[in-house]
Amino acid sequence: MKIGIDKYFKYTLKFKKRFSNASASFDKKDFLIIKFNIDNSYASFGEASVSYDSDPEKIISSLNSIIRELPTQPADAVDYLKKICIEDTLRYALEQPLLFYLLKQQKNFFKPFQGKRIINVNAIIDLDDIEGTLKKIEEKVKAGFGVIKIKAGRKDFEEDLKLLKRIDSHYGDSIALRLDINGKWDYHTALERLPLLTDFNIEYIEDPADSLEDNLKLAKESKISVVLDQTLPSLDETLNILSNSDVKQIVVKPSIRFGVFNTIDLIDYARKLNKQIVISSAFETSLGKSVLAFISSFAPMETAHGLDVYDLTDTSFYDPFPLESGKIRFDYSALSGNFEKVYNSIETRIQKKIDKEK
Repeated sequence: MKIGIDKYFKYTLKFKKRFSNASASFDKKDFLIIKFNIDNSYASFGEASVSYDSDPEKIISSLNSIIRELPTQPADAVDYLKKICIEDTLRYALEQPLLFYLLKQQKNFFKPFQGKRIINVNAIIDLDDIEGTLKKIEEKVKAGFGVIKIKAGRKDFEEDLKLLKRIDSHYGDSIALRLDINGKWDYHTALERLPLLTDFNIEYIEDPADSLEDNLKLAKESKISVVLDQTLPSLDETLNILSNSDVKQIVVKPSIRFGVFNTIDLIDYARKLNKQIVISSAFETSLGKSVLAFISSFAPMETAHGLDVYDLTDTSFYDPFPLESGKIRFDYSALSGNFEKVYNSIETRIQKKIDKEK
């Protein structure tokens, strides 16, 4: 197996409106979309999350340097990409064509490889005023979502409490809540506030404190499950946390942390410890979303993943696995063929933009 790069272009994914959490606000995301060839016989595709001022030539040069060192046996290439010290965005970009190859040529590579799966998804609600947040939650519940992730961590904690009381009075235990604080509290503030949240139907609180050490201490002391995301350390340290801490769930964004195959291994490792890996989007295109759906399918069926971000983006991409009633109906057999359709829809959109600007 030999992988080469045929074509690439930069793409800016724009949002319908600014997306806000407690630590940031943004309205677009930049990617490098790449068309690979495998064994000079068929195409495969991938994407890498990049900064707006990044140099595509340098990124492609880095990818080619890694490709030259890739073992020719697919299983060896998987192991190599899992272990090599590179940026996880590059790892994710290179693992996508390799995944495509394995799905098409060596389907028995993935032991749990079984037809169709139902993937549960949590809704995501960005930071807004109370009335705006309640309206968004109502829309998501009507659309069939039973797990709602809310961006919290407002400057005035009383506003967070007011919101939760309103949600509780309207929905009670009929929906489960996930709160994402985005590390806006320090340890002592979190220790003071977490007990005030125990009366609500909160499944977990994500990154309440602004450091890994503090979140690990809070996981031991809090009655509400404390989850790591942006404070996640290296892969080896994450494995150690799963084995030796009170953290029961970890949120992973594979496109920017750990990549495809390490995350699949992490899911299996957590399952053996009766713990949970929640897969989350970092606002990929439909190309990256297809891969996230694939990774999510390895998790226990009851896990709800953070893949509800695509109604926030201003796109008309082909989406092979759309959300329906808070679920994705995932079909393994359709994945590899759909990569090309997704890529073509992105490329067509880019060409229309170019033609319009001429």
